[in-house]
Amino acid sequence: MRLVSATCIGSGRNRWGADWCFPAPNTRIGDIVRCARTEVPDHIHRFRDCRIDLSTRELLRGGERVELPPKVFDCLAYLVERRQRAVGRDELVAAVWGKVEITDTLLGQTIMKARRAIGDSASEQNAIRTIPRFGYGWVAVPDTDGEGEGSAQLVAAEPAIAQEWEQGVRRFHFFIRQARWFALVAVALLAIGWWLQRGNTPAAPPTSTIDSAAVLPVELVAPAEWSWVRFGLMELIATRLRAGGQPAIPSDNVIAVARAAAQDDASIRDATGARLLLSSSATWSPSGWSVHLELRGDAEPRNVDTHNPDVLLAGREAVDRLLTMIGKAPPADAGNPQQWSDDKLLASAEAALLTDDLAGARALLESAPAALRASPEVHLRLAKIDFRAGQFDAAAASLKALLASTREETDPVLRARVLDGLGNVAIRQGHLDAAAQYYDESVSLLDNRHEPAELGQATMGRGLVAQIRNDADAARADFSRARILFELAGDRLALARVE
Repeated sequence: MRLVSATCIGSGRNRWGADWCFPAPNTRIGDIVRCARTEVPDHIHRFRDCRIDLSTRELLRGGERVELPPKVFDCLAYLVERRQRAVGRDELVAAVWGKVEITDTLLGQTIMKARRAIGDSASEQNAIRTIPRFGYGWVAVPDTDGEGEGSAQLVAAEPAIAQEWEQGVRRFHFFIRQARWFALVAVALLAIGWWLQRGNTPAAPPTSTIDSAAVLPVELVAPAEWSWVRFGLMELIATRLRAGGQPAIPSDNVIAVARAAAQDDASIRDATGARLLLSSSATWSPSGWSVHLELRGDAEPRNVDTHNPDVLLAGREAVDRLLTMIGKAPPADAGNPQQWSDDKLLASAEAALLTDDLAGARALLESAPAALRASPEVHLRLAKIDFRAGQFDAAAASLKALLASTREETDPVLRARVLDGLGNVAIRQGHLDAAAQYYDESVSLLDNRHEPAELGQATMGRGLVAQIRNDADAARADFSRARILFELAGDRLALARVE
């Protein structure tokens, strides 16, 4: 019998798409047992001529195994487990992809493959029924042989389950309390070390989440072929803000929050930890693009309007003017037309990645001009696409080739990002010794380089390896340090995973 806590936290992904989940500190025993009874039936389900085993992730049809892509199986399993009710589109997407924004085409293709695997179709809908303007529902009548027995076993075992979970949760809560004390001590030691490095001269406090800006998705008024601008320009604005010295929340975090939270400033600020909110619009006309930015915070809103035939140039000008208004220095660029053409392609690919359109992102990157296609950034993005598609061998090969050509002396941060990617791949392949070495080197490269987000990712990965090895002390130390780093980086969702 499989138990899953209803109050599990950390269900999002790290930057490489790896999913991790931990029980929330406020989990109650009654919640766990009730979740086990109502949400997690026996792990084997039979319907028609099919048998699905959730514990081994196997689907048998007519006694023969059916090979399924991971996301297709996840969709199928999620609907089967929740066959007592309808499942909303956003709920299904968040549960399976770990995001709340993917294309309808991708979801439709995944459901089509799930139906085909169990002998269903969109016209018949004998197992998976489409609920218009809501989502999907499981309607196949289950074979009750063995299912009632599983439910009876759960009820009989409930006291033992509760006792076991109570002991586990108490140990977990003790771990959290100790980790928080460790974090406080670590903060004090970091502050003392920072002060000593500054020659005993008091330094300004590090940037925290309250100084960060949350850049919201762009409100777009343009023909359909410009749909990439909604998230592509959003990411460009956030990147340029950071380059100008204004911290910005990671775009994938903001997209998740914007969909899940109420659409008001207070809810988004509370969910992201940002003090500033930046909303924007991009409007196309035959004469060019009009971009409007509005920055809202403690003071009066600041507004900027620009117009340019190129949407990215209009966005760049708007961000630079906004940076000047808030006392920041806009980053310098060469203004190379080819550079902006490359930026447009990368923005389109980034928009596709933010919506989990892996095939679209890959096609854009592989169509890049030769010089851009050969750049380390494009190779790193393609490896990340391979990883998120479950093609771990291909991702490892690409990353190792990139690592061989990236030197510590010339670009230590890029090398550290490549090592972090290799660590993620090694964990998925079960190579814990290799993963630990990759994360160790990444942490070593990033120490004292003022890259808290990157260092936090590598430290978190190393902590996960220690946790898998049951090395509680090492895991506690790395998780505590990662928490501090994500606080400094303003990455609230990464911080939630550590918590």
